[in-house]
This record gives sequence, C-alpha cells and structure tokens, in this order.
Amino acid sequence: MPLRIFSGERKGLKLHLPPNPSFKPTQAKVREAIFSVLGGFEVGKKALDLYAGSGAMGLEAFSRGALSALFVDDSPEAVNILGKNLALFSAKENELKVLKLKLPEGLSRLKSFSPFDLVFMDPPYRLELSPGENLKKLIELKLLNPGSLLTWEMDAKCLPGVDPNLYPGFPLFKTKTWGSKGAAFFVREP
Repeated sequence: MPLRIFSGERKGLKLHLPPNPSFKPTQAKVREAIFSVLGGFEVGKKALDLYAGSGAMGLEAFSRGALSALFVDDSPEAVNILGKNLALFSAKENELKVLKLKLPEGLSRLKSFSPFDLVFMDPPYRLELSPGENLKKLIELKLLNPGSLLTWEMDAKCLPGVDPNLYPGFPLFKTKTWGSKGAAFFVREP
C-alpha cells in the first residue's frame, strides 16, 4: 500500500519508501489517530522528526500547517529517501531540512535549528525503549519551547515499560494504542 499524505495542503501526495523491509513507516490509521490527538497543535509550529525514515510524520505536520520540519536519521538509505520526499514539496530552503545524525549523540547539532514545538520519535524496533535518553537530552540542551509536545511511537507491548518518572519537566500526559502499535505523548512544562 502506498504511503500518502492524508491531510492538508499536500493531501494525497504519494511519498517514496525505502525498499528495505526493515523500515516501518507509520500506518495511515495511526498517523491519522496521532494527529487527532494533537488536535491541530502542529499549525504554526516547528517540528522535529527523529528516526525519520520516510519523513511521513514531519511531512504530514508540514502539510497541515507546521512552519518547518527538521528530519533526523542515521541511515544513508533513509536520508536518501527523505531527500526525495522533501523534493516533492515546494518549500523554501529553511522550511524542510534533513540531517544524518546518530541519536542521542547528535542532538547537540540541532541547536541552530531549535527551539522546536513538536517532536515525533519512531525508533527502530530493536531500540523502542532506549530513545528515552533523547527526551533528557532535548531538555538538557534547551531544544524545546515550553509547552512543546513529543510523540513517541512504539509497539503497544512496550508502553507499560515507559517510566514517566524518568523525564522530569516532560510529563507523560497520554498513551494510546491502535492494535499492535502504541504511542506515548509528553508535554514540556513551562
């Protein structure tokens, strides 16, 4: 099934997908449900898409009115696909950017692009719970505006393993599941 933007200015736009079967783009029904939870929060915001893969989440946010989106992945294959997908949008140079970085080490390189208002994080299966270190670093490096939101996608079975006490200043405000997929939603305290 093709991966498409489902709403906003670029609704229906077909995105490129990496041919590698280990890439797991967020299913359309899950993307739609996540944006339903966000309730239009993305409009006028700066988005950060970590472990971006195809970039579907950040591009969806941009299509729906985000001011800009920065896409981060450490896979050369993903960075190549991201470049192709960003080229499908008629965006100004500073609105859509891709960086090849390893996380969480590379987060310090995002300082010149910050602060962000909306973060999407969909790590590879083998790392689903380890990216919690990114939340700590995002706060420590002051990369987030007060009131910013972070969506952390994972297998629904992993949701109980997310310890909200590990992220002071970034409380967990909601968890949702859709079949085997789940997401934890965090908000940056003022």
